[in-house]
Amino acid sequence: MSNHYTVCIVGAGIYGLIAAKTLLELYPDINLVIFDANSSLGGTWSKQRIYPELLSNSSFDTYEYSDLAIKETIDKDTGTHQNDNLISGAELNHYLETYAQKHHIREHIQFNSHVTTIEKQDKLWQLQLILATGMLVTPSFPNNIATAPTFTVPQYHNQDLAKIKIREAGQHVLVVGASKSALDVAYSMVKLGARVTLVIKEENTPGSPGPPWFLPRRILFNSSDVDKTFFSRVSSLFSPNVWSLHTWSHFFLHKTIPGRWLIKGWWKLLERYARWEVGYESNQYLKEFYPKYGLFWASTNLVIITHNDLLDMIKDQRICLKRGNINALSETNTVCFTDGSKLNVDLIIWATGWHQSSLFQNLISSHNPSRTKEEWLQMETNAENYLFEQCPTLKESPVLLLPLPSMNTNILYLYRRLVPIDYINDHSIVCVGSFLAFGTAMIAEVQALWSVVYLMNEGNALPADKEHEQIEWDIALTNIWFRRRYPLVERHLNYTGDFIQYIDLLLNDLRLKTRRKYNWLREIFEPYMPCDYKGLAQEWLKQRKENNGDKQKEE
Repeated sequence: MSNHYTVCIVGAGIYGLIAAKTLLELYPDINLVIFDANSSLGGTWSKQRIYPELLSNSSFDTYEYSDLAIKETIDKDTGTHQNDNLISGAELNHYLETYAQKHHIREHIQFNSHVTTIEKQDKLWQLQLILATGMLVTPSFPNNIATAPTFTVPQYHNQDLAKIKIREAGQHVLVVGASKSALDVAYSMVKLGARVTLVIKEENTPGSPGPPWFLPRRILFNSSDVDKTFFSRVSSLFSPNVWSLHTWSHFFLHKTIPGRWLIKGWWKLLERYARWEVGYESNQYLKEFYPKYGLFWASTNLVIITHNDLLDMIKDQRICLKRGNINALSETNTVCFTDGSKLNVDLIIWATGWHQSSLFQNLISSHNPSRTKEEWLQMETNAENYLFEQCPTLKESPVLLLPLPSMNTNILYLYRRLVPIDYINDHSIVCVGSFLAFGTAMIAEVQALWSVVYLMNEGNALPADKEHEQIEWDIALTNIWFRRRYPLVERHLNYTGDFIQYIDLLLNDLRLKTRRKYNWLREIFEPYMPCDYKGLAQEWLKQRKENNGDKQKEE
């Protein structure tokens, strides 16, 4: 790689593109290169990953950057209104391509470029790095299943769904997984003429959340998109949040008996509404999908019904549910389960998630830790005790909680979910997109600004008044909060509806306003949308100019 580059972005997906745009907007003369392993931009939404039935879980106007509306880039005759305002994979890919062209980002991208290691030379970083691949990029396959050498059934990961063809109608496809991706795969296979068995582990199996909660696409008499209920401040009050522990609303709702009663009642009401709208009790096969854990604990395991005929496929058994664990793939092309049952299949698709990026693992294994593993464990134990004092409900989890030592393994400790703790004073590395949540585009945009300000060492992204020990405590408390608030998720961070407070946190660091609505009523009840953060980088530039002017006057 040429040494004349000063900033490198790895990944040209949603996070990488907005990071590039923000960097070029604030520092137009920067020498930037973007590496992406794919042959086209978009990451999850790249051309080689999308397929005809793919729809996002989010309304189209929530999945856009603040300076370009998706509706300006889609076909008005065949666009998202045909999909109940859900954006398709093809439309989102086209949007990202358009955005990259608009901001002259494509000329900085080197496709088919795999970054395998990150290391210092002579104890120094040679450039500044923005990791925008996300933490989970390597397909995960079960490694404890005995497979006979003569087992010849084709096997794929769900990332390859666009490549899969059904040879003839009626083929039996086994889909393994319990996420939205697994349901997407099952739906697509039925559309291609296959019959599908969906395998979901039993809930008492480590790492298995069981069936996801189905949510209707629209609520309140078809007047509102269900995903937007997570975009308002009032909805965020009903989840104990690590970034609002010292507010009056948190004290009342999560520490007093009346408040906790109100919270439990709210989540029970949501569960009953979902049961009624979806109609779990109306069909014996649909009833098999009813989740074991309540919506409060399983809120990271949601599937918004993006296709109206998905439930019909379950009801008429074009998609069958099989609960259990696979223990062998036999020589007779039979899938064997631990309960003794067997299935003959023609195709297996593993929708079993992703492993941590090798780049993140490299950062974990190659750094010089500021604390030993035992010291981090003690800090996390203290953080857990403090968290339970502040959020008593989290002690009542019905989910089998993992002990802290197993949580302590291979964790990348990120300040603000962005900066590796052991490189925090280097101002050289940030890791954007390290967790999942609704509001992806908004999170990406605010993370991008925070990251650029931090990398350029402009002074107000990293609080100067925080001791290193306090930064470590913040990281430990955030990690513990996630594992106890969302105990069904093992391998990745998913904040679901807690992203508004997270965005506030970053904006406060940058000393930018967090309350961005026109009046208090809208501030509380109206969903936050990408357009509310339009011009954020220019706000920061204006602030920097004013601060520099004040300094010159003082001199």
